[in-house]
Amino acid sequence: MSDPQGRYWAHPWPTWSRFKKGGPGGTWDVQRAVPLKGIFILSRAAEDSAERIGDGQAVSLLVECAGQTSMFMTPGLFKDEVRALHLEQFNNLCALARAVPAHVLHVSLTGAFWKDIEQALESDPP
Repeated sequence: MSDPQGRYWAHPWPTWSRFKKGGPGGTWDVQRAVPLKGIFILSRAAEDSAERIGDGQAVSLLVECAGQTSMFMTPGLFKDEVRALHLEQFNNLCALARAVPAHVLHVSLTGAFWKDIEQALESDPP
């Protein structure tokens, strides 16, 4: 969510796996928000690292993520409604990528990726 000053805020949200067949479900206080300081797209790797990416690559990866999370929103919509939804998502993602630093977070099975997140956030401009 963005506020009138153009700052972005993150709300807790579970992964889909919690609600798919056999998932544990659960509840979250989605009204609680924290400032969004960075976007990290996960990538499996041999070693942990955080790679800063540009706005264009960020939008491309975010469009893919948004597609995965919103696939359940389009059934039953007319073609023009789906197009309007996708256009609104794309415009929102472009604004988000301009406002919040994005990274690919390369994560190994045995590393300490949170240290790379902390370092990336410290080196990004406020």
